[in-house]
Amino acid sequence: MADIVAENPSTAQTAGAARIPVVLQLVSRLDAGLAARVAIDTAIAVKNAGGRALVASGGGPYAHELERAGIRHIAFPVTNDADFARWSSMRRLRRLLRSENVSIVHT
Repeated sequence: MADIVAENPSTAQTAGAARIPVVLQLVSRLDAGLAARVAIDTAIAVKNAGGRALVASGGGPYAHELERAGIRHIAFPVTNDADFARWSSMRRLRRLLRSENVSIVHT
């Protein structure tokens, strides 16, 4: 398996079939902050390496950069600390991880 990954680092071998890695990044907002810039740049790098990048955030003025790069942005408020919202977000996150077949979550 190491040989396969070394030959093509953008895929992993799973049960005899290549699987494209799906990376989901969670960011509070896509604004002028450093976390937003890192998320956007990382998503573009993942896509350029052959993976599939997703960014979930509360939105912001830089969401258009993801769209321009062909990367899916998912509206996902991650800053609300109320107990109900936190549990609701966890359920929603689990559904998202399953439906998109996410390999890695970066927060």
